[in-house]
Amino acid sequence: MPHLLIRQRFDAFDRWKTACHQNVELRAEASCVSAQVLHNDLDPHEVFVLFEFTDMRKAEAYMASPELAETWVEAGVHSTTDKLPVTPVD
Repeated sequence: MPHLLIRQRFDAFDRWKTACHQNVELRAEASCVSAQVLHNDLDPHEVFVLFEFTDMRKAEAYMASPELAETWVEAGVHSTTDKLPVTPVD
């Protein structure tokens, strides 16, 4: 299945986490079946999120959607430096 890895910087982790949890339905509509959050141990204002989707077109549309942009504003995101398609290896 397609995966996307994103890297984000924000003002406060709790604010970011709350906004992201409110976005579950929108992610599901975009074919997201899982999201794993990795908090940077060296920088409390940065996370990496590994999303798993069933449909990359829907994933790309989700990442470009105004609804997601609004969620990121609410979350205090001030930088999304990477949006990388990745493939797990065995």
